[in-house]
Amino acid sequence: MAHEETLNELHTILHDTRLEHEDRDDLYTILSQTSEEECTRIVELFKKKPDWIYKMMDNLTAKRAALGIGSHDLWKEILEQEEKELLILSTK
Repeated sequence: MAHEETLNELHTILHDTRLEHEDRDDLYTILSQTSEEECTRIVELFKKKPDWIYKMMDNLTAKRAALGIGSHDLWKEILEQEEKELLILSTK
């Protein structure tokens, strides 16, 4: 699948969620900066497990909050939780 097609599919998937418009745009902007291979994997993940869209958005929101208050400890906690989630995903 060409990268442009993958990006269009990502856009469609995100558009069909219950995320706020701004959140969809933010998540799309970030994910569209990934490589073609990574983007394809993300699209496939979202198709198989749509709840991961919301997990990624929750993580993005949490990271913004941590940056906003300048909390290194909160940032570290968020990354540790992400790592656990990804480990669980990779074993399924």
